[in-house]
Parts: sequence; structure tokens; C-alpha cells
Amino acid sequence: SLMELAVAELYRNGTIGRHIKKVVKIYQERRDHFCALLGKAFSDRVTFKVPDGGMSVWVSFNAINLKVLSARAAQKGVVISDGTLYNTHRTPYNAARLGFASLDLAEQE
Repeated sequence: SLMELAVAELYRNGTIGRHIKKVVKIYQERRDHFCALLGKAFSDRVTFKVPDGGMSVWVSFNAINLKVLSARAAQKGVVISDGTLYNTHRTPYNAARLGFASLDLAEQE
């Protein structure tokens, strides 16, 4: 099809490869900045590992009820999962995936 031929041409001429290199650099910068902010502001309240890939960070909330935090954040216009989606029948993780990819550095601040 025409679309397949167009995408194949983007691969052949290197456009896709250049784009991937560019966005990987951008997302790594956003990841590193986001994790630095989390560590600086909340190191005593959350635990997380800087992810090797992906566009979000798995954050465990220490001694903070994530359901309460989620409700309070919503009142201020901030959407954050209450974490229940990630729980299993046996384990309430009190954790959530926090996405960083769609936020530039200023928005993360």
C-alpha cells in the first residue's frame, strides 16, 4: 500500500533512525530530570528505581496513603492513580506508575 511504501522510504533514507536517536535523548533527559526531582523533593516519602527504559517510573509511597493523596491531588487539578489498579488480591502495593514522557522539564518542575 502507499502508506507502507512511504514508511519503508522513511526507514531507507534514515529519517526514522534519526528521529529515534533524537527522541531517545529527549526521553532520557526527561527521565533523569523527573527522577532527580522525585529524589530531591520526596526521598523520605517515596522509593523508586530509575528505569532502564519506558516512559514512566514505578513509585512506591512510604507511609503515605496513596488513595488519600490521589483524592487531594485531584482537588488541586493533578491526576494521579490511587494505586489500586496495580494491587493483587494479596498485596496492596501502595504504588503507581508516574509518567514523565509528555512533560518537558519546566512542566515537571
